[in-house]
Amino acid sequence: MKPMLMDDDKSNKIDVLKHLYSHIHSEMQEHRATEMKVLIAIGGMILVVTGWAATKKQDLGEEGLVVLFVGVVFLFFLLMGITRQLNKYFIESAQVINKIEHIFRAYDREFFVGHSESWENKMLLPESWKDFGKASWKEPIFVFAYYFSISLSLFSLIAIYSSYSSLAAGC
Repeated sequence: MKPMLMDDDKSNKIDVLKHLYSHIHSEMQEHRATEMKVLIAIGGMILVVTGWAATKKQDLGEEGLVVLFVGVVFLFFLLMGITRQLNKYFIESAQVINKIEHIFRAYDREFFVGHSESWENKMLLPESWKDFGKASWKEPIFVFAYYFSISLSLFSLIAIYSSYSSLAAGC
């Protein structure tokens, strides 16, 4: 059985790479959007729990405090797990995108020289994008998600404890 694309069928290979690039790029946008939705949903749940605990007029007792703490910690780790998995998918997709960009010589200064004066000694894509998909690349949405999740969870735990402490002291 012959392979679908023969070595000399460059046009078909280029078409496949273009389609793959477009598909994976779209998938990466979905990972970003999903991360935002998850961050908003779980962050909202943490804020609701915190708001409820902070406005509660009666003492929940130590058991109630433990339940709220465990709930916030659970939501935090759930958010971190989902963020980590989405980041992993994003980086894997970014690695494929980066390989395709290198195949198309998007970072080769000499490849575009002579086509236009405005392209002289310039790359098609910014130099900093060469690291896209590598371990050193930090996608801003995921960096934001990590810091936001940690900050929100710490704020929530402190607010719940403060609320509990003030009720306990008032009794």
